[in-house]
Amino acid sequence: MTEQKNNNKGIGTPRYDRHTKLSELKREKINKKRREGERERERDTSYMFLITFLRAFENN
Repeated sequence: MTEQKNNNKGIGTPRYDRHTKLSELKREKINKKRREGERERERDTSYMFLITFLRAFENN
């Protein structure tokens, strides 16, 4: 009985594959959110630069 329990935990079993796929999907989702956040920060800084530049140009 214990041998059969241990066999269910190995690589290639449906349970193992399902868990690894889930963790891969979670990792991809987290990385996607992180990339989107980086893009937003870059966009914000470029807008801030543009606004500052235009204000300086407007004052002269």
